[in-house]
Amino acid sequence: MRANGWEMELVATPTNSLRLSANFAISNVDASNASDLTAAYVDKNLPQLRQIMLDAGATISATNVAALNANVPVNQRSPYINTAVAN
Repeated sequence: MRANGWEMELVATPTNSLRLSANFAISNVDASNASDLTAAYVDKNLPQLRQIMLDAGATISATNVAALNANVPVNQRSPYINTAVAN
């Protein structure tokens, strides 16, 4: 991934009780290998990511599919677990 660009910020204080500011930015990001970077990150951190899902109240099958763990009481599950296992 490569990024470059520029940013300009202008601030003026014409009176003690008035401050004017403006900001403008242009960026150029080349994310041609973003999926490779994401895959490498997931591969490197897979044990920790699996543990986060288990701690949140999910089970993970042998084929790496997450599902809600019904054995975990509702009040001990993450409020986001349903969204996490649905995606």
